[in-house]
Amino acid sequence: MNLNFHSVLFAAGALIALGLYRRLVQADRSAADASLDLLLVFLGGLLGARLLWALWMGGQSAISYVSFWDVGLISWGGILVGGVVGYARLRRQPDRARLLASLLAAVLVGWTVGRLGNFLQGDAYGQVIDGAFGWWYGRIPIQLLEAGVTLGLAVWLGSRLRRTSVDHDIWKVAATYGLARVFIDSWRDLPTVLWGLNGSQMVALGLLSCAIIGLLWPPQTH
Repeated sequence: MNLNFHSVLFAAGALIALGLYRRLVQADRSAADASLDLLLVFLGGLLGARLLWALWMGGQSAISYVSFWDVGLISWGGILVGGVVGYARLRRQPDRARLLASLLAAVLVGWTVGRLGNFLQGDAYGQVIDGAFGWWYGRIPIQLLEAGVTLGLAVWLGSRLRRTSVDHDIWKVAATYGLARVFIDSWRDLPTVLWGLNGSQMVALGLLSCAIIGLLWPPQTH
């Protein structure tokens, strides 16, 4: 039986994110509430990633849209649906921004672990390359590049959680991640769609644009 590193580390990342999130919000959320927060985001993200993959591929059977046990996830679908679920779950909480920032920091750590699984499994392909990585991996290790970005953002955001307001910090993370994906995904093995950009880069530009608007918006007072 072959070990699927993507699935194993994806699950491990979710568990790590759960433990970290519960620790970050233990003064504001019960263990049960915090666990449900993360579980709903995880399931929503998984559903979104799977649905986008099935829609992108086209011609899928009905069961393919929810068959999580099969291979085929697109990260942007998970980011969109998981983000919406997280916001909907916490939007009525008194300290919403801090809870959302804590959730985001925890998810970024889990995402880092999942991307390591992508690398070990050989998913999310970078372009073919020779040289240092060519003799071992054969492609640009875009999964490792993204993992470095998400881990750095998680550490930075975690250090900001004691501040009075973290509204703009969330948008700074979104802007940085979006910009990083524009550059990293230029090495992704995908066809160009428009202006020399592939589909993933176009979505990353959309996230960057939304984040810039969020940064220009006055932070909410609590």
